[in-house]
This record gives sequence, C-alpha cells and structure tokens, in this order.
Amino acid sequence: MNSRERNIAGLLKSLLGAASACLILVTLHGCNTTSVKWQEDRSILFSPDDRAIAYHHNGGIYVARTQGDKHRKIFARSSDSIVSTPHWAPGQRAVVFAVSDLKKDPESGLLTYELWSWPAPEEIWTTGSDGASGDSVELPVRWTPRTPRKLLSAHCRAEMQIKADALFTWHPDGNRVFFLDTDEFGLQRVFSFNVNTHERKVASPIGAASLAFSISPQGDRLHVAAADAEQTTLWVGPIGADEGSWQNIESAPGPRRVPALVLRDGRAAAGGESLLHDLRARLGIWSPDSRWLAHTRLPAAAATATAGAEPRGEIELVMTAIATDEPQRSVAVSGERTRDLHWRPGGRQLALLSDNNLLVMDPQSGAVAGLSGVLGVERFMGWSNPGTHMAYLILAEDFIATEALLPTGQRVRWAAAERHNLVVAQADGTLPENRFGLMNISAARWGNKTAKLSFWATYLPTVSILPPGDPAAVLDLETDAIRWYPTDIAEYAHVGHYYLLNEQFAEAVTHYSDALGMIASRDSDENRILASRIRLWRGIARHASGDETGAALDWKFVRENTVPDNADVDASAWDETVLRDLVADRDILSTMLSMGQVQLAVDEAGRIIEEDEDARRIQALCYLALVHFSVGQHEAFTDRVVETLIPEALESEQVPREWADSLVTYYLTEIMDPANQRLLSDQGKKRFGDRLTELSEAARATRPQQAADLSRSAVVFYREAGATAAELELLRALAQM
Repeated sequence: MNSRERNIAGLLKSLLGAASACLILVTLHGCNTTSVKWQEDRSILFSPDDRAIAYHHNGGIYVARTQGDKHRKIFARSSDSIVSTPHWAPGQRAVVFAVSDLKKDPESGLLTYELWSWPAPEEIWTTGSDGASGDSVELPVRWTPRTPRKLLSAHCRAEMQIKADALFTWHPDGNRVFFLDTDEFGLQRVFSFNVNTHERKVASPIGAASLAFSISPQGDRLHVAAADAEQTTLWVGPIGADEGSWQNIESAPGPRRVPALVLRDGRAAAGGESLLHDLRARLGIWSPDSRWLAHTRLPAAAATATAGAEPRGEIELVMTAIATDEPQRSVAVSGERTRDLHWRPGGRQLALLSDNNLLVMDPQSGAVAGLSGVLGVERFMGWSNPGTHMAYLILAEDFIATEALLPTGQRVRWAAAERHNLVVAQADGTLPENRFGLMNISAARWGNKTAKLSFWATYLPTVSILPPGDPAAVLDLETDAIRWYPTDIAEYAHVGHYYLLNEQFAEAVTHYSDALGMIASRDSDENRILASRIRLWRGIARHASGDETGAALDWKFVRENTVPDNADVDASAWDETVLRDLVADRDILSTMLSMGQVQLAVDEAGRIIEEDEDARRIQALCYLALVHFSVGQHEAFTDRVVETLIPEALESEQVPREWADSLVTYYLTEIMDPANQRLLSDQGKKRFGDRLTELSEAARATRPQQAADLSRSAVVFYREAGATAAELELLRALAQM
C-alpha cells in the first residue's frame, strides 16, 4: 500500500468507511484535446561517460554533473528566439544545439535556424571544486563556460521542428553533424557537416515535404522516413550514395496516425495549406550491430482506410536485414496502439508496447510473447545500456472525477492526475520495484554506460494558483540516489512536493525552507504571493511531521497574505474581508487534498465549521460533501447537503443571493441524480423528502422559486422511497404555488 492509499484508508476508517484515492483541481473551466500534435522534446541527455548532463529549460542551455545539483547555463536565448535539446558529441568534446530567431524567409516562407557548438572544457571532467582531480559532486568553481560558436545555417518548415529536436544528430565518429535543410520548394533533405573542416555534403538522395532520419550504430547507413501528401515510405541506403544504392523497405509504415502540423503557404494565391508530419514514430529501430532494422507496418485494411480513421486489429512488426538478400521477417501483433520499440543490448530481444502490454520478440525465431507480471505499462524506456535492468512507467492512480460548487461560483474538480510510478525490473522483467513515484515523469532516458535515468518530474495536477515548475532529475539505480536540478525558486520548492507525496516529510520541509530562504525580499506583491504559496506547502509538511506550532505559523502567514484574484472570483459582490477568508480557505483545503493529505483537509474543514459561521462554514461544508461523494458515501453526502449545506445557503447573510441560489440549485441537482438516488436507502429517501419539504415551506414567502425547486426535489425522494401518500400531498401543494 502506497502513502496515498494509507492516507485514504486511515480517513475512511475513522470517518467514512470506504476506500478511494483522489486529487483536487480548482478550476473555472477546462477542456481535453484528443488531436495528435507535435510534442516539444525535453530530453536530458547524458555525456558519453554519464558524468554530466545537458538540457534546455526556461530559455537556456544547461550543463550539470550527474553527481550533484550544481549546474551552469552555457547559453541564454533571446526573448524572441527558441532552442532545441542539446546533444553531446560522441567524444564529449562539445555540445551542439539548434537556435532560431523565428524569422521567415519572405519569399520561400521557410524558417532559418542555426546549429551552435559549445566546446566542453577539459577541466569540468578532471577537477573538482577544491582543485583535486577526479569526479566531483559539482562543477569546479573556477570553471567559466566557453562561448558557443555558430556552425552553420539551414532552413526548416516550422519552429516545432526545432522545439521537437527533429532536425539534427551526431554521427558516431564525433566529427560530423547530420541535419535537415529545406529547399525553396519545401522539400527536406539530409546533409552532413564536418565540424573540423566545415565541409558540407548531401547525405541522402531522398527529398520530401516531411522527413525524419536516423544513422546506423556503425555509422555507414542512413534510415529515412519520407512523406508527401498521404503516403509515407521508409528508405535505407549508404551515406552519400545515389538513389540507385538505396532500398525502399516499406510503403505502409505504422502507426497510422502521426503528429502533424497544418502550415499555411503564403506564396500561394489563395493561401494554401500543407502538412508537416512528425515521422519519427514511423522510423525503424536499428539493432545494436546495425544488422537489422525493426519497424511496424500497417495491415492492409488499415493502410487503405480513410484518412483520420482509427487503426483496428493487428499491426505487423517487421525485421529488415541490412546489406544482405535475406527476405523481411514479419509477425502480427494484436493491438491498436504500438509504440516504444527498443532493442535489448546485444540484439538478443526486441520489445514494443502494444496498447498497455509489453511484448518481447526473439529476432532469431520471430516468436513474440508478453512478459509475466508486466501489466498496465504507460511508457517503456527499454533496457539500461549495461543490459542489467529495464524500466517502464505505470499509472500511480486512476479513479472517477467529481465536482463541487463553491459559494464564490468556482467549481472544484476532484480528478485523477497523470501520475506515474517508475518501475525498474531485472532485464527479463522479474523482480519489478517502484523506484520513483507519484509524479508525472516525462522524457525519461537511460545513461550511455551506467544504470542512470534522467527525466522531468512534474507535480500534476495542481491547484490553479500554484506556480509552474518541473525540475530535471537523475536517478542512479546503483546508489538509489536522486539528484535534482531546479533552476528557480519555484522549482526548488517544487522538489518538496515529491517528498511530501511520498511521506518523507522532513525532506519536504527542508526543500520548502530552502526555497523560502532564496526569496531576497518580501516587499513586492509577487514575492509575498510566492512566499505564501511555499509556506502553505511547508505548513502541510510540518503538520504531517507533527510540528503543529510551525504549521500554524505558516498557515497564519498564508491567511494574512492572501489576495483574491479577480480573474477567478467576482469580487464586486463580496465583502472584502469575507472574500479574502474564503479564498484563503479554498487555497488551503484544495492544496491539502492535492498533496494527498485528505484527513488533514477534513480536519481543517471541520475546524472551520466549528469556529466560524455563514460563508466560510458553507464553503467548508462544500468540501466535506465533496469528500463524502468522492469516496462513495452517498447517504452521508445527501445528508450533508440536505441537513446543513442547503439550509445555511438559504439563510446566509454573507453569500450574495445570486450565488446562494446557485448553490441550492446545484446541490439539489446532485442529490437527485439517479446514480445518487440508487445508492440511498428507502428510509433515508423518506427522511430527506421530509426535510426538503420543511425547507420549502420556510422559504415560500421569501424565495418562491427555491421553495418550488425544493418541493419538486422532495417529490422525487418520496417517489423513489415509495411514499405515495406524501408524494401526492406535495404535488397538490405544488399546484397551488
């Protein structure tokens, strides 16, 4: 049982008697998108010896040692430019990255980008902060980053190609960079650039509107995916050879749908459109010895289906032998989504993710089988390069979302986050173990030689008032150490979320306190708000660790420094003091829930109900009702609404009448929902009908519309309870209203 499950179980044992795990998200509105889009690449790439990492974040390119969190910014982009993921040279002598000022050629409409090279100074590998030789936990204090230099200029079709790191890669010899350039007709081609001689050559004869490529591990061949209009083809050939030496190995590669951008062609008379596809999903995967290329093929029915149709049925896993006359091998794989192809070091196995099932293929026999005990996989990161471990992600939490309405008119949404557990197992999938959890994990990459993993760890979901931040992290499986790389104050605090969620409360307090210490001045509103947010989080961690005094001081600061955001709440109808208290309560209760501290949120809501009245009490009741509903306690939820929440909303002097009426309408709708009614006892339904009738009679003179709504709701309860006489009597009374 994880920390969340223990927390919920303890709450339910003492209060509700059921089990559920939920998060909260305060939001006014939201939407989900299902369209397939290009994604920005944020990979944190290891140096060839795994002693350093390079990544881009918040407009800069950073270099750091994997033994510690000290890092240096080696390049800062201007406000009107973008940068790509930085790539280490195979000999770790340099880091190359793409930069663009987003200026388009007025005639061709193409975007100019530049490749820049940062020469890595030898001292970052040989000296530590004390001047001693050997590996160090941080970059040496006397080291000054060298100035990057421009290598070349080229053209691409869209800025997302730069953000998505889809334009260039190093050749294994470390002397050449291969990159895409686009001609005036919009066709992309692969070129090579020698960083020593500055010689530029055509590397492939294949040109297309959309192009993706990879280099074989041996460095002698290119693999290219090319798309024009609706057709994509896969090609393999020797670097620099003409088209006669190239082989077309596939005309229907999978997956069926790949991310695409709609580009407007300003040169066309009517402003025509074209598509730019991210074809890397269709590229094959080279075996470690460059003998095989594995890719997926659409079955005939899917390959001829109409554009935009979802794939159905099987897909084929295809093995192409390189530089031989052997025929292609193919095997059918059941599943509608296939992704994450990875070779095991040594080429003994090939794995892919089909839907959420991890399948492993023996390239010699062609046999495909699932791994026992490996289920519900969201992403597969493949094997470590030593070949000792495999890693994959599973969802840490999954449950039904619920909503509630607050007196301020805001909706509180309780919903599952896309949180992951990072599972590490032996190379054959046995002995799986959660090594990092309850955060959203993205762009995870293995080290080149060691069992280290880099990734971004993001806290999701979050209350809308929380600042963004997702620091880079490196997990060393051999030492079980986590190294963090935050770049600003919010991210230093953000690291604390990981420890709070995983019930390492002392570590969480330390990170929050460190972040507070970095705020130079509390004079500005921005800094006070930031300090208030961090103290809110620290107060939760302090309370959970038993430091009630410290927690009380933190939350007192939060309440005193809360400033209602007019974008969230209509302040014109509210007393300023009441609204400030409501917003502070909302922030505290919502954040407690979103940090997994459900019992703490229930206790705090109970304290507010006991010590305060009117608007704050009503809002606390909304939160308790939400908890009851979320854990499936429908009788308790309905009782909370009928016996306390609605009566107090009707009598409130602080909640504007418009919002009070909205509360009554909203919660009447919730308790009358058939899904709620089915889970109530007949005795309870009769009791709730009686109470709603009483409330209707009391409100008839001053709130005739609400009185009628209450009576109609009571009729539903009587009908569901089988109380026919009470139902008929109330219907007669309704007819006279």
